[in-house]
Amino acid sequence: MDRYADLFGLDEDLPSPPTSDLDRDSSDLSSLLQPLTLAPFRSPSFSPTSFLLSHRHTDLADLRAELDGLEEEVRAELGGLIERDYGEFVGLGRSLGGVGGMVGEVKGGLEEVKAGVEGIATRLKTTVDEIDRLLAEKAAVRADMKLARLLMGYAQALGELETDLRISSPNGVENHVNDSAESNTSLHQLQVHAESFTNLTYLRQKIPQDHPFSAACQSRFNSVETTLMADLAAGLREAAKSDTDKTRLMGILKVYRELGKAGEATGVLQSIR
Repeated sequence: MDRYADLFGLDEDLPSPPTSDLDRDSSDLSSLLQPLTLAPFRSPSFSPTSFLLSHRHTDLADLRAELDGLEEEVRAELGGLIERDYGEFVGLGRSLGGVGGMVGEVKGGLEEVKAGVEGIATRLKTTVDEIDRLLAEKAAVRADMKLARLLMGYAQALGELETDLRISSPNGVENHVNDSAESNTSLHQLQVHAESFTNLTYLRQKIPQDHPFSAACQSRFNSVETTLMADLAAGLREAAKSDTDKTRLMGILKVYRELGKAGEATGVLQSIR
C-alpha cells in the first residue's frame, strides 16, 4: 500500500520557502519550456486560480490542450494499474487460501489509491472548466470591443458626410461647411459623396438591427440619403440641358448605377422632357 502511495505522491508536500517577485517571474517563464506534470495537483492546497496565475505566460488554449492530455494519461494509468495489480492480489489470495483477509486489506489499499487518482482527475477537470470560462469571457470582451469600434466608425463617417453635404446637425447648428468652392453638383463632388455614402451604408449594415444606436441615427441617415439624391438629380438636370457637358452626364449616370438608383435617374430625365 505504501508503494502505491509513493507512486502517486499522495503524501503531503512540505511547504516551499517564500520567493521574491523576480524569482516567481523567472520560474513562470521557465515553466513555458517544461511539460505539465501531476505535481501541482497532488497538493491538498491546490487552487485553480493559483495554478492559472503561475501559467499566466501560457496561452489559455494551449494550456487546456495540455491539461486534456494529462487527464487522459492519468485515467489510462489508473485503469492499467487497477486491472494489473488487482488481478495479481486476487490470484495470490486464492493460492494462499487462508489469507483472504489480507486480500481484502490490499483491495482496500487499492481503493484508497484509486480515490487519490480520481481526486487528481477532478482537480484537472476543475482547472479545464476555469480555462473554458476565461476563454468565453475573453471572446465576449473582444466582441464588445469590435462592436464599439464599428459604432465609432459609423458615427464618424455619418458626421463627415453631413458636413460635406452641408446638412445641419441634429441640434440645429450648422455643421462646418467645406471650404472648397466646388459645387455639390459637380461630377467630382457627386462621385466623392456617393463613395462616402456607399461606405456609410456598408458600416450601417454591419450594426445589429436591434441595436439602439442604429435606431438613434436613422433620421440622420435618411437626411444624408435624401440630400445626396437631390444633389444628384440637380447635377443630372444641369448636365442633360447642356449640349457640351456629355462627359459629366455619363459620369452622373454611372454614379446612379453604382448606388443602385438607375431607375431614379430615368425618372429625372423623363421629367425634363
